[in-house]
This record gives sequence, C-alpha cells and structure tokens, in this order.
Amino acid sequence: MKGRMARVQRSIVIPMFDEAGRIVPTLETLAASTLLKGSAEVVLVDDGSTDGTPTVARETAEALGLDMQVIEIGQNRGKGYAVRAGMLAATGAVRVFVDADLSVTLDDIERCFEVIESGDADVAYGTRAHPDSALVRSQPAYRVASGRTFNFLLRTLGLTTDRDTQCGLKGFRATCVDEIFVPLVTERFAFDVEALARADRAGLRVVAVPVAWKHVEASRVRALRDGLDMARAAVRIRWQLQREARRATRTRPLAPLEESATSDLTT
Repeated sequence: MKGRMARVQRSIVIPMFDEAGRIVPTLETLAASTLLKGSAEVVLVDDGSTDGTPTVARETAEALGLDMQVIEIGQNRGKGYAVRAGMLAATGAVRVFVDADLSVTLDDIERCFEVIESGDADVAYGTRAHPDSALVRSQPAYRVASGRTFNFLLRTLGLTTDRDTQCGLKGFRATCVDEIFVPLVTERFAFDVEALARADRAGLRVVAVPVAWKHVEASRVRALRDGLDMARAAVRIRWQLQREARRATRTRPLAPLEESATSDLTT
C-alpha cells in the first residue's frame, strides 16, 4: 500500500444517505456473519443524511461491538464521493464496498474478498450479467430498460465490454486503491464506470464475480433524472481519461538513444 501499512485484513465500505431505517439490520447481518471475523473493519460514510443516520449507526455499532469508522461528509455530494472517501480512509489489505440495502448476499461479498485474497485479482466486481448470477427479485421493466440503454452507451464509448457495471459490489486490493480512487472525478452514481475503466487502463487484473441479486424498492436511483446524469457523466469520463492519456504521452520522457545509433551520429 502506498504510504502506510494495512491495519486489518478486510474493510467493508458502505455509503449512506438517509439510511436510519435500513442501516441497523444491515449492521446486525454483517456482525452475525463470518465476513468480519478476525482482522476486519466496517467503514460507513454518511453523505449528508438528514435523518440522524450517523448517530443510529454509531449506537448500533457500539451495541454490536463492531470495529467501525463513521465518516461524515456534512453535505450530499453523491455516492461516488462517499465511496471514494471510504476507500481512501479504510485500512484493510482488501477493501470491498456494498450498498446499505445489501442487495447482494453475504456469500457474494465473501466471494469478492476471496478472489482478491487468493491472488487471482486486483479488482473484483459483482455483475448480474455473469452466467452464474441469479436475479432473486428483478427490477421493474423501466429500470431494466434504462440500465440496458446506459450500458449500451458505455460500450459505445469504449468504457466497458461488460453488460453490467452497476451492481453495488466491488472490491480492491489496497495496493491499487490510490491509483484508482485518488484521481476519481465522478461523484455520483456513474463512479463505478470510472473506477473499473481506470483499473483496466492501469493494467490491473479485473475479475467479474457472480451475484444473487435482489431489487430493493427503496433504491436511491431515479431512472429518468439519474439516468440522464449518468449518461452525461459517462461522456465526461471518456473525455477525462482521453485527456489524461494525452497528457501522459506529452510528458513521457524520450527513450535514450542506443549506443550504436549514438556512434552513427558522431562519426
């Protein structure tokens, strides 16, 4: 890890926005699982909640005896901003973020950790498009159509070849967290796209893992408004990555001349 040693083996990062009604059962579920046995921590990042979510989370964590950080951003900046803050503040050798509603299973989260811990990947992401994935409860038809349209745009822009990048489960080896999240510029829901695109362009080993996913009715994503915002963000991500690539090309030092070539020039 750049600059500091890992304090624990595993970190689970959870972004929160007005989750006072859902964070208690989520923390109870995690505390009762084997995910946090041994060297592990939970990092909760509150994205400007107005319902007392941080207080509820702290009280619950204390009652459950969880090793937990609660980071309060103070204003609503977006899910991407919250996950970035959590990933950079976490101390685990492997860091996985999940949504507060736990729309994936504990087995899926465990699988995400294990594929990185085994040495087979630097980045692992859950995808509903995996042939071994199961949709326990599907989204409404309009959300499915919106998601497919967004994914088509991503593939057209050359940002992914996968048919699902937006499942709320992704894991990262600590040694690559800075490389992906320090330069991350997308603050809202399309941040997953940028994170995976940066990992791919950095030559990291990125592995898709299957999930048993269920739609949660209280989803924060609004199909029309957030869909348009995500489409604009995808175009900005493509532009930003191209801009960074051009800048890197201009600043790359010239390779030294071979000795034989130098000799030819001086004779």
